[in-house]
Amino acid sequence: MMVLRLLKIPKSTYFDWVHYTESQRQREDTILKALLREIWQNNYKAYGAPRLRLALADLNLYHGTN
Repeated sequence: MMVLRLLKIPKSTYFDWVHYTESQRQREDTILKALLREIWQNNYKAYGAPRLRLALADLNLYHGTN
């Protein structure tokens, strides 16, 4: 682990990085971002937040009041 010493990085930081797994929330956010991008692109890149919210509501993915 000479590289860690040279970079002055603790071993624990390295092992945290090696064993990192995404949380459920991060996985859901990744899927949601891809879906929003697809909706936006399929609508001539003209949809803003209000229309994206409506599109998500149509798919039963948005239940907010805003």
